[in-house]
Amino acid sequence: MKSIMLFLLLVANSCFFAQKSDSLVWEKQMEYQVDESATWTADIFGNVYITKGRVLQKFDSLGVLKFSQSIKSVGNIKEIMPVNTMKLVLFSEEQQVLCLMDNTLTMSENYIELSDYKVGMASLVAVSSQPDKIWVLDQLNSTLLLLDLSGKMQYQEVRNLKGVLNLADITSLHESDGHLYLMSNQTMYEFDIYGSLLNELTFQYNSIRTIAALPFYRKILWFTEEAMIVQDVDEGKEMVIKLPINGIISFMKRGEYFYFKTADKILKYSLKIHE
Repeated sequence: MKSIMLFLLLVANSCFFAQKSDSLVWEKQMEYQVDESATWTADIFGNVYITKGRVLQKFDSLGVLKFSQSIKSVGNIKEIMPVNTMKLVLFSEEQQVLCLMDNTLTMSENYIELSDYKVGMASLVAVSSQPDKIWVLDQLNSTLLLLDLSGKMQYQEVRNLKGVLNLADITSLHESDGHLYLMSNQTMYEFDIYGSLLNELTFQYNSIRTIAALPFYRKILWFTEEAMIVQDVDEGKEMVIKLPINGIISFMKRGEYFYFKTADKILKYSLKIHE
């Protein structure tokens, strides 16, 4: 089998769509036990972060529990976001706060109150590639903000998103390659870092991608219940790759690995090209 790097190179250019989907093989790397309601994420080093009740756990790439921290004071956690090798951000939609942690899960004493930035109701957040910056989607005010985590109270604001898209349909928010992507179950909206709409991509086929989507090398990875669909952002071409398991609730990609969450497990896979 060729390495995953060949897969990444193929995805980055149009010859990827000349490949046959049955030449791509999933290889299972790791498995973690979780509760169905767990919030989770992974970082580029293979560490996996999982909530278990009111506790946040950090497992290394070998599945060993390294740190554990109570998060009762933060309330229900909607998002766990690695910012860099030393910093983690928790988003509580319930309390409308961001909580900073270091790589040992030691919690900062000071929360970032989103109301201090005049956020009415934050529904989605995403880490920016800009140092100590985070995107916040304020659904109540139809506003997109880029906040400074350093506590300087500086932010960039994009107003009146209602005139551009239907905020009620937005399910995820990602920054990739200097662009910001807002996803719904049927449409992807691409913005530059200044908040200008660059592109709107709907599906080539009239189907619903029910799980999530992820921008990647000018491609979008859409996930249905049974398949991963790789769609070219510029040309709209699609390739369908059957998923290795059923019952996927959520997914993410970190480095060369894909992570899939089912009702009781997080499974780590690599995708290889088989000759």
